Amino acid sequence: MTQRYRFKVDKLIRDKLPDIMRKDNIFAFERVMETDEYVKRLKDKLLEEAKEVVQARNRSAVKEELADLLEVIHALSLAQGLSYQECEDARLKKKDEKGGFERRVYNAYVEMDSDNKSIGYYQARPDEYPEVK
Repeated sequence: MTQRYRFKVDKLIRDKLPDIMRKDNIFAFERVMETDEYVKRLKDKLLEEAKEVVQARNRSAVKEELADLLEVIHALSLAQGLSYQECEDARLKKKDEKGGFERRVYNAYVEMDSDNKSIGYYQARPDEYPEVK
């Protein structure tokens, strides 16, 4: 007798995957999520896909993982009532104001006087910006 196995997935998957899996005799236990859960799961998927981009080791893998990441960004923007174009316009505006990442600028640390207007920003985020003595 053949033994049956069940594996926990517990994540948002692409729309066509349940049908694809069924064709391979894999039975997906899927359901349609309400909006709040969907947005939360999209954000989880965003982090998952970003990690996969980081782990990709060659040009082809990076391309595939970036495509997945863009798909999640597209879905998340729509779920939030934003068009992809609105996000792209915001990206271009921010790039115009603050620049992009093409120049490969790395910042090791910042230094400022105690009366600098920006000091509160850094002090409020000690995990992100620990003070260097």
